[in-house]
Amino acid sequence: MGAGGLHGRARGRGRRLGGGPADLHAVGRQHVREGDPTVGGPNRGTTFARPGALGTRGTAQLTVTGRRRSVVRRQQEETFVAFATAAKPWLLTTAWMLAGDPHTAEDLVQETLVRLYTRWSRVGHQQPAAYARRVLANLHTDRWRRTRREVLVEDHAERSGGHAPDPVLVDLVRALQGLGPRERECVVLRHYLDLSEKQTAEALGVSVGAVKGYTSRGLGALRDVLKEADHV
Repeated sequence: MGAGGLHGRARGRGRRLGGGPADLHAVGRQHVREGDPTVGGPNRGTTFARPGALGTRGTAQLTVTGRRRSVVRRQQEETFVAFATAAKPWLLTTAWMLAGDPHTAEDLVQETLVRLYTRWSRVGHQQPAAYARRVLANLHTDRWRRTRREVLVEDHAERSGGHAPDPVLVDLVRALQGLGPRERECVVLRHYLDLSEKQTAEALGVSVGAVKGYTSRGLGALRDVLKEADHV
């Protein structure tokens, strides 16, 4: 099975778990201009204002600054919620393909979104989807290293509201668990999320050459597993 076959089976039949990455646009940061808390006269050196020495004008400046900060925080909250809502379906599907277990996938996505939220003021205006993919891949790798074991696909009906996932997608996820973690990550990122070799290398912290090798071996092994399954 080639890359197109994997992409078609995962993308076409896995819609209940979410599609590929949405085209997400982040809102740029709003810079806040601080008021000057100093006072002075024409013939006197400038000094820092004492408590209560700002007067009505200084108090107004501080009030406006506080309001602007509040607006910025509210805008950041809104853009994060919008991103998380749009990204969660494809993050869940990606995590399920990587972990093979829907409950573990939920945990991975929740931790990914928590980490993204704590850094939203820095990454929200850049490429939050790329950052989320990188965090998710790293969390999966760390979890695999801790446990040194993989859990096969469980019944997904409860998490999906009583609707069982497509059997073909279940077979694909189960087959992916037969790959090593790096092979699995490269196959999923390259042929489910449609990342380039360079983007995959950046997300996993490896070289482009390593991505090529992992992907080639992963697709070869996956092809063999699915062929055997078709003859059972």
